[in-house]
Amino acid sequence: MKNWIILFACMASWGLSNPLADIAVLRFSPITLTAIECSVGFLFLACIRMVSSKSPRPKIKWRYLWWIGALQPFAAWMLGNYGYKSATASTGVIILSSEAIFSLFIARLWLSHKIPSQAFFSIFLGVVGVALAAGGSLALGGGSGAVYFLFSALLFGIYSAGMRKYLMNEDPFTVAFAQTGVSTFLALIVLVAFHPHFGGAPIHVWVAAISSGIFGVGLPFVAFNFLSGQLSSKVTGSALNLIPVAGVAASALLGRGIPTAIQTMGGVLVLISIWGVSRTQ
Repeated sequence: MKNWIILFACMASWGLSNPLADIAVLRFSPITLTAIECSVGFLFLACIRMVSSKSPRPKIKWRYLWWIGALQPFAAWMLGNYGYKSATASTGVIILSSEAIFSLFIARLWLSHKIPSQAFFSIFLGVVGVALAAGGSLALGGGSGAVYFLFSALLFGIYSAGMRKYLMNEDPFTVAFAQTGVSTFLALIVLVAFHPHFGGAPIHVWVAAISSGIFGVGLPFVAFNFLSGQLSSKVTGSALNLIPVAGVAASALLGRGIPTAIQTMGGVLVLISIWGVSRTQ
């Protein structure tokens, strides 16, 4: 029962981070917000690492982790934050859920993983669902946001395939800690280059930014990496369906936008698609 509670909390945490980022990006630039999120997530993981009694520390494969960290969370989160500048959090949650579809196609092209014939219809539904969600965003004047979200989801697919190819047998926490450190380093370099500005943001915006780093970058990494050794990949993979549900619910509660009827239809199709693909694995 404890593992299931952690699993649901993990998915809810990822979903909650979307509207929190949407709130924070109102006063912080996407670059500044990305630096805050990556730094907070890294510091959170660093605290966990310091109190951990695990010894010895596993070696780190830096030749892969430097670009893994550049992709996720740094580049993917920055694109998502740019998306929130012109689109609602609900739109972002729906479109970003296409990560599973991108992951499947990239694994097929890069890792030569076979796509079961039964999965093609589910994939088609997912593509239609993302198109509806993005089309709804265009109708609301948030077209550029939809594009940013799609590229963010694409980067997650590349990152996922890279993890499977090069780091699948490595210690999950060590990988998460190292890649988040790389993301933080890159985010701070970009932030300094673009002259950061932190003044004038009210306290609730700071709380949203810091919370987005904890709930989106730090906490889910720890929880999901723990669960990877406790529950089957089929269970944890299917549970990803809960992220857009939690994200849309949190967006509505925090006043960050309710999806239109067309976007809701698209979101339902994406959920059906991910569920159908997970059933064929």
